[in-house]
Amino acid sequence: MAVAVVAILPCLIMLPVMAVVIILALFSIGLGVLWGREVIRQRRYGMNRSEKSSPAVPPDRIHFTQPVREGHEISRMDARENRLTSRPAEVRMLPLLRLARHLLGRIKVETSLIDQFRYSPFLVQMVVTRACNLRCSYCNEFHPQGRTVPVEQLLAQLDKIRSLGALAVEFTGGEPLLHPELAEIIRYATALDFPARMLISNAHLMTEKIVDDLNSAGLTDLQVSVDGIESNKITHKVLSSVEDQLRMISRKAEFRVQLSGVIGACPPDEVLEMVNFAVRMGFAPRILVIHDGKGQIKTDQENLMVLESAKDIMGRRYMESGDYRNRLLSGQPAPFKCRAGARYLYVDEFGNVHWCSQRQKQFSRPLMEYSAADLARQFHTHKTCNEFCTVGCARSVSRFDEWRNQEISDIPHSKTIPPDAEHG
Repeated sequence: MAVAVVAILPCLIMLPVMAVVIILALFSIGLGVLWGREVIRQRRYGMNRSEKSSPAVPPDRIHFTQPVREGHEISRMDARENRLTSRPAEVRMLPLLRLARHLLGRIKVETSLIDQFRYSPFLVQMVVTRACNLRCSYCNEFHPQGRTVPVEQLLAQLDKIRSLGALAVEFTGGEPLLHPELAEIIRYATALDFPARMLISNAHLMTEKIVDDLNSAGLTDLQVSVDGIESNKITHKVLSSVEDQLRMISRKAEFRVQLSGVIGACPPDEVLEMVNFAVRMGFAPRILVIHDGKGQIKTDQENLMVLESAKDIMGRRYMESGDYRNRLLSGQPAPFKCRAGARYLYVDEFGNVHWCSQRQKQFSRPLMEYSAADLARQFHTHKTCNEFCTVGCARSVSRFDEWRNQEISDIPHSKTIPPDAEHG
């Protein structure tokens, strides 16, 4: 399905607006017909086509088995099947239905339909608090007395983000679980028909009640930062401190879970153990590269061996945004056409849009004043920091538009130099 969407979107961009509207309308009607037939069939027979001998699974819940035993060899796909049993057809189709409803919900969207395809955000990260319960030395995205954003401001920002045509919103910090109204904020994003409502957390504060609240609020994805096994002077986001919470999440969560580690924050063998743990639990592993305060690479070639080993474990997921990690760790540039400011927005605790968390001084504009013209301009703006950038989310959302030009130069800020020269 993802391949089909990638193949179709460039064609839609070239069509007249009315033709695009008609195609999307027919697509939505087709999905509705298929969904309705499946609901009728399940009510008639009380079971799924793939589960002839078992009773129907309630459409609003996903059932879980016990977590995988330690030491038991199992593939990631097998582990995921153990964690999440087969969903009813109408539940499996909900993401497509949400996407169709999102694209056709034109009343709330400022941008034209054609501009939504051409420039609108794939991902918006929104800071809900700068406060954090941990003090990791490589992180510059928290403050000991960090500001917690009022819920009224966050709800207004969600309305604005929806009007720009964004597909996914991700709540970040600091530590978002410190915000007392987090579940209400996610529930509002669900009501606005964002196809994806995501959360980044260190999970140290996660409890069964919080997981239940996130389930009922409509969270679709959780990214947990786990850099290694034992705490050190660089990071406290380690498995020894959060394993119990992760096992509880595995039992109770109705959302997808991704474990994300940072190469360079822990010894290499600990990073691999984190990846193996994610596989055993049925979570999706992800590896990022430690960066400096400007988002540039901050590591050495010693960690290349970790990446080579991770390839075998992670499979095709390792190739996220191409093979940029290997090139960066080898001291080579990995240039790309960064679409931050358009496909990816970073909204700080004061409601300002930046290219990313590491370039807040380079570009800033109030979200409530952001327009379709701003999206178009930032889409076409070349970012000179791109060659040694390690901001994975900016790379991921920019990959789709790599074939399109960038005609506008950004304001020179500092010469981009290889990491060996920059960090000695």
